[in-house]
Amino acid sequence: CALGLLLVYFQERLERGHFLLTRHLDQQLIEINARKRNERLAIKARTETQDFLARMSHEIRTPLNGISGLIDLLQQLQLTSEQVVLVNNLRGASDHLMTMVNDILDLAKITSGKLALKVADINIWKLPQLCFDMFVGQMKEKKLRWDIHVDQNVP
Repeated sequence: CALGLLLVYFQERLERGHFLLTRHLDQQLIEINARKRNERLAIKARTETQDFLARMSHEIRTPLNGISGLIDLLQQLQLTSEQVVLVNNLRGASDHLMTMVNDILDLAKITSGKLALKVADINIWKLPQLCFDMFVGQMKEKKLRWDIHVDQNVP
């Protein structure tokens, strides 16, 4: 009788252990499946974001190229010195916007692993003037002054 009770006790303990182990494994499977689902959703969201950025960048690029063409036409006209400055500022802003659009496309390429880097020379001396030119209209409007000084030791 004592042996029977002992066997019943161990049987119950084994069943309880099996139940707890099964429940733990079920919870682990639920968590693993949830992680996999979240990973799939994240990948899908990232892909959709990349596609959206690429589409929008291309959609923005088309009218921007039209604006650039109009600026080219304006630059061919006989303009006053003030108009030349304005058209040049317009060119700078247009080029800056095109650079931003290209950067967005590059970001989409980076995240998809399709970006090829290239080495390009820049004229560091022209950079401050380009920045100035982009904001000269707003600065005049607000009666602000901006002086550009580049140290002669800058290569």
